[in-house]
Amino acid sequence: MTNVALRNEILKARGWAHYCNWQYEDAISDYNQGLVLRSDDATTFLRRALALDIQGNSEAAVADYAKSQLIDPNNTNALLGKSEIDEKQGRFAEAVQGYERVLDVKPDSRKSGYAIAYMLNQENGKIGLRLFWIRRQRAGQNRFGSMNYL
Repeated sequence: MTNVALRNEILKARGWAHYCNWQYEDAISDYNQGLVLRSDDATTFLRRALALDIQGNSEAAVADYAKSQLIDPNNTNALLGKSEIDEKQGRFAEAVQGYERVLDVKPDSRKSGYAIAYMLNQENGKIGLRLFWIRRQRAGQNRFGSMNYL
């Protein structure tokens, strides 16, 4: 491991420690420094997005989730984070798309499945929920965790 890579890992670990201790500004500072060293680190973008989101800076968090996904398209944590912001901000169609993408990558993601079920039930009642499950079943994606759809 090079000195730059090692320094980035140290900053990332220290940033996570700050985040876990609710010191979000310190965490963001460490993640910023880490991204100067390695601008292709999906985890650093993801963690900075988490801290930004908690601070209420949804716009910057969404941008970082997007950067994390560009580097690692199957990063389900970034997909979940963006979907949760979309849901909180009332962008239900985008949120459902994101949660569906998580299910495509990780079919046993109960968090995504339940979030979709909740939102569709809120928006369209049981008919919207049934249509979603039918569509997924027809697409060959009829499993959600250990439960069968319908």
